[in-house]
Amino acid sequence: MAIKDKSQRQPKKIASKISYKISYIISLVIAIILLAFGLLSIPAVSIKFGIIFILSGLLFLFMFKSYRKLYKNYDYHKENGLNNYEKAKASESNNVIENNIDISNIPEITVDDIPEITVDDIPESHPLEKKAYEFKVVGVTFKTGRKSRQTALRRIHFNDEPYETVDIQIKEYDYEGELALGVYANDFQVGNIAKTDINRVSSLLSDDYTIYDYKIYGGGDKSWGMSITLSKIVNS
Repeated sequence: MAIKDKSQRQPKKIASKISYKISYIISLVIAIILLAFGLLSIPAVSIKFGIIFILSGLLFLFMFKSYRKLYKNYDYHKENGLNNYEKAKASESNNVIENNIDISNIPEITVDDIPEITVDDIPESHPLEKKAYEFKVVGVTFKTGRKSRQTALRRIHFNDEPYETVDIQIKEYDYEGELALGVYANDFQVGNIAKTDINRVSSLLSDDYTIYDYKIYGGGDKSWGMSITLSKIVNS
């Protein structure tokens, strides 16, 4: 069973606007007269009668303020009723924010409405970064067997046969009892990793670095040269 809210009862009948104006004017006139009589009665008649007139004057002064307030807010009272004036004002304050947007119809959000967030949804704290190291290839002026490494590098540079596509690899081999790293293009050795770089390159290859790029430079009056770049994607 629905319970009726007593605050929503129909307000008493509101008098006409002009009647409020007449009432507050009459109250003000009576208040002035009574206050004047009171002030004059204290020295002329008695303090007792003077106090009575003053209190009566203050009462009518209070009535004057009340009727004047009703007169000023008459249009609002007429629409909302006398008893609901303050409650209606409070309701407006609760339902309207500073920019006058009505928020009374915004749906309530519960905990169940919040989507669950898993660890997979959280991005890495550091972005991915590509780390790269470039090394010069040495021994490029030597021969592999009877074939010139310089001829191979020139053909690689101009994509001549058989180097229309090139597969560059680094392979370990033994040279006079020591570790050596040969650089190969389509299984043809075009040079070596410098002896001073062997440990560094071996460490990078063990750390999953791979050949990312290579460069062929020189030509003309200069010997052909080559460099390779090792790289991998890591967290910065």
